[in-house]
Amino acid sequence: MKTLVAVIFFAVLFPASLGAQGSGSVPSSDLVVTRDVTGTIFEIDLEKNLVIVETEAKARYRFEIAKKTKLKAEKKSALAGKKKIELPDFQKGQPVRITYRPDKPEMATELRLLPAPSTAGVDL
Repeated sequence: MKTLVAVIFFAVLFPASLGAQGSGSVPSSDLVVTRDVTGTIFEIDLEKNLVIVETEAKARYRFEIAKKTKLKAEKKSALAGKKKIELPDFQKGQPVRITYRPDKPEMATELRLLPAPSTAGVDL
């Protein structure tokens, strides 16, 4: 009898409990892979809504800033605390991180202003 109960458990209940694992998680079709580039704004074209970012390695990346692109600022950045950030608020030379999708690398999903690097202890 004990063997029959054990067989029923492993044949019926155990596989059902495995299927329940991960329930409530996001379906994989809703997941979006993103990448980001960190550097300084090399150029802004307000007419074409373009931003060119230059990395520390002097590589330049061009991104389109669409209406859906999120424009944000981190704490201690020049735009910290501003409620509605717009592309003209960004300036050449400011540190930024741009997030994009690898399947649409020319389109930014987020443009985030970073705090200016500290110049403490640096001879100017």
